Amino acid sequence: MTSGIYQIRCNPTGKVYIGSSCRIEKRWREHELHLIAGTHVNPHLQSAWNKYGSASFELVIIEECGKETIRLREQQILDAADWSNLLNVSKGASGGNTLSAEQAEQARLRRSEMNKKMWEERRANGWSMSDEQRDQIGRSVAGKKRPQHVVDALVNSHKGKPSPLRGTTHSEEVKKKRSEALKEYYRKKRSVE
Repeated sequence: MTSGIYQIRCNPTGKVYIGSSCRIEKRWREHELHLIAGTHVNPHLQSAWNKYGSASFELVIIEECGKETIRLREQQILDAADWSNLLNVSKGASGGNTLSAEQAEQARLRRSEMNKKMWEERRANGWSMSDEQRDQIGRSVAGKKRPQHVVDALVNSHKGKPSPLRGTTHSEEVKKKRSEALKEYYRKKRSVE
């Protein structure tokens, strides 16, 4: 994967969106997915995409650079750019983070609702994930650890709050199922070690 500064060029207008990423190709796919879905956070880029279509856009790598200098170089390029020719929303090298906390939460809720709707439609059409697919996903995340700042944020978000299960009672059937599941989990864990 390429690390550096890129632009998304709208060929009919010559206008460009300038961005940076440690994985430019992956970032381009993320932009495309949001643009196709009509959910991109940049209204200028979304509007141009809607008007001219996907075939009118191309990814151009401006400069390859390392993680240490990527934001600095993006900012220097943005500072030198002719803003009448840019599709960027922010004049700062924000890494795409131009949303307020409230806007970010609204976007997260919209994505959540879209995902729920998508899975409901799939289930209604009889689609379900095979055991092989579940195993493959499980293997892909096995052993991966969250960064410490994420763990700390999760821990701190629950401090001082009562457990959501406090005061609830479980039926004997549920207790038995949970007990059997835990026994099986630890049996498998011991056999691996």
